[in-house]
Amino acid sequence: MRLQIGAVTALMGLGLIVGCDGDDDDVPELTASLVDVTAEAPGKNCESGGQRISSGLDRNQDGELSEAEVTQTSYACNGATGADGENGESGDQGKNSLVDVTDEAPGKNCSNGGQKVDVGFDANANDKLESSEIEKTFFLCQGVDGAPGFETLIWTTAEPAGEHCTKGGQKLTFGSDLDRDAVLDADEQTGESYICNGDVGQVGPTSLVSVSSEPAGEHCPGGGKRLDSGVDADRSGSLDEPEISQTSYVCNGQDGLPSLTAVTAETAGDNCTHGGQRIDFGLDDNRNGTLDEGEVDGTRYVCNGRDGTDGTDGKDGFSTLFKATAIEPGATCTSGGQKLELGLDNGDGDTVAHNGTLEQGEVDSTSTLCNGSDGTNGKDGANGKDGANGKDGADGKDGTDGVDGKDGDGGVHLIDANDFDLGRIVSSGGEYSYGISMLSNTGYVYLLNEYNLTYENFTMYYSGANCTGTAFTYSYGLGGGGNTLANQATYISGYGWFVAVPNSYATSRAVLSYRSSATCSPTTGATSGQTMIPATAAQVGVPSTAPLAPVTFE
Repeated sequence: MRLQIGAVTALMGLGLIVGCDGDDDDVPELTASLVDVTAEAPGKNCESGGQRISSGLDRNQDGELSEAEVTQTSYACNGATGADGENGESGDQGKNSLVDVTDEAPGKNCSNGGQKVDVGFDANANDKLESSEIEKTFFLCQGVDGAPGFETLIWTTAEPAGEHCTKGGQKLTFGSDLDRDAVLDADEQTGESYICNGDVGQVGPTSLVSVSSEPAGEHCPGGGKRLDSGVDADRSGSLDEPEISQTSYVCNGQDGLPSLTAVTAETAGDNCTHGGQRIDFGLDDNRNGTLDEGEVDGTRYVCNGRDGTDGTDGKDGFSTLFKATAIEPGATCTSGGQKLELGLDNGDGDTVAHNGTLEQGEVDSTSTLCNGSDGTNGKDGANGKDGANGKDGADGKDGTDGVDGKDGDGGVHLIDANDFDLGRIVSSGGEYSYGISMLSNTGYVYLLNEYNLTYENFTMYYSGANCTGTAFTYSYGLGGGGNTLANQATYISGYGWFVAVPNSYATSRAVLSYRSSATCSPTTGATSGQTMIPATAAQVGVPSTAPLAPVTFE
């Protein structure tokens, strides 16, 4: 009977140690545990022979427990043959031994649950171990949960008398629950063993099993159970120390390692076309609370979606127009000059919007730019020499004219914070305009925004598609007069400066494209304007970037 109980105890214990359920797709799959039970010949391990129980992990996953995979070996030994006693009367028919294994809920017997093992003899020969037939009960308790693995399952079925057990017995079929459905399917079975009934004979000593707690130490690092087995030689019903012939241990599992994740930004590339997040995960092998590079077991990506389509373009704003008209010398300007009118091409005063001509109702501000006074006359030339007496000599030649005096400077200059002279103020704003008309020190008229000191942006039209061909602007169009302001300068945001070509004004020009920034757009129609050519900020007489506030007047 020692063989039956020892084998059951070892198998149940291994099932509890390995068994652990999990359902985390991100945890790497663990290998199955295997148990191999073979006959042990009489020798140093078992004096009278018995069973050798080997266990380990199926690391190469071939369903066979090879010698290199064995991590634990224990023995269930037969008792030594006692001396023959006197023949007595024939005893009653021997009773078959039965084992009943049931789940044990967490409680006082097993804090984490486990297996309850009842052992006894089938007194009424009904092949069921009833409560009155139980001779011994012990518990195989589960340890602390470790890393998720596959549960080991064991099926116990009656084995009829035959090839495997001459007198019948119990068949144990075992394997790992690979699909985690708590049923040992045919393709999950990795081995089988038999616990056979003995021959009917004289009543001998009873085999006993003693289960006690094993503290953490040499045999079980995390503590567990100690299983002692032997023959009750003195028939006292207790397994005394001298009667112990076999000892094995069922150890608690080690604490599992905590899992960690690390989330970092993922740049656009092979893993995420539009960028996103990279999620690394794994077990904290060194328990430092940080997922180190060598601890990463898997990586997932959460990618950004594609950019949405661009919204529709907004409506074009109104262009600023500038009109210059000559002033004859008189009360307004002693030496003549220019009348400068500024406004938006917005159709105010019942005029036509977007026609490229500054009409009277669209004028928002008017300024006068007078020519400077003539310089002082040069000194008289020296008198010619007197002629000889007699006939009057020819008149001497007139002396050369003196150098013209410097034109008067006049006007108020605008100086920025970098001490840059932005030129003279010609006019400043109006009810619908925030522009300051400036005359630079290089002689060009340009517009400066009085609110933010930026250059007023204008629209440039082109005779060809894609902003090619002749460039011209109606920003300073002189509608109706046919004259041009030869010294006008315009600024295109993000593109640069342009200056007018003298005498290039025309009242009707065909247009195919335009720009008011670095972007070119198609258009059709005709407008008035004059030819413009690219220029530099230095040529216009302005800073290469917007003037720096604050500004002062001089």
